[in-house]
Amino acid sequence: MNGAESYLTHTTSFEELGWGIVLIAVTMTIHAFGMVLTQGAGDAMQKRMLGGFVGMAGLLTFAWSTTVLLRIAQDFEKRQLQHIARRRQSGDRSVGGPP
Repeated sequence: MNGAESYLTHTTSFEELGWGIVLIAVTMTIHAFGMVLTQGAGDAMQKRMLGGFVGMAGLLTFAWSTTVLLRIAQDFEKRQLQHIARRRQSGDRSVGGPP
């Protein structure tokens, strides 16, 4: 099996899924505390518009990172489906069930 085939036949385990969820939760918690502390510092300095800008920056960051992750997932799914279709066309019935 060459490197490309081993990459395409990788199956995500529950352990990997669990670690992914934990890492996302930790990252979101760190960003939440950072935003709250930054907003608190802005209120202490009597700058009323800083809180709004920090909130907008947080929402835009969340939206951008979500978009990037979904795009990566879509590309991965597309490559997997193309690989399965090529294997079906070549007559290999060990993947994907009946054609």
